[in-house]
Amino acid sequence: MRLSVPSAVPPAAWASKSSNFPECLVLYFGHMKPAVSRQSVLHFKILIEQDEDGWFVASVPELPGCYTQGKTVEQARNRIRQVIKLVLDTEPEITQEKKRFPESFPKFFGIEDLIFPYA
Repeated sequence: MRLSVPSAVPPAAWASKSSNFPECLVLYFGHMKPAVSRQSVLHFKILIEQDEDGWFVASVPELPGCYTQGKTVEQARNRIRQVIKLVLDTEPEITQEKKRFPESFPKFFGIEDLIFPYA
């Protein structure tokens, strides 16, 4: 089953309802509902790309060394959640800084195909 997400819903809300990762948001019929109290929510932008072998590579640009891969998008999402939790559990200075500024950085990701003529 493929989930179609309205463009007005930010990527942070795309997490599945069955996720056990505490820093996610759950999508309920097009509306976001925090899965945990507002004070304990940390936001991360996740970049997922498909490589030349068909694997999905997920990374979190604001967390150094935070990347993983999966055979499916869902597997990559689940694994990146585990890696984020690992980084937050093992890097107290990163965790404290993130708690001070819980919003994700950068605020916006843009992907665009650029057609560039050359001779």
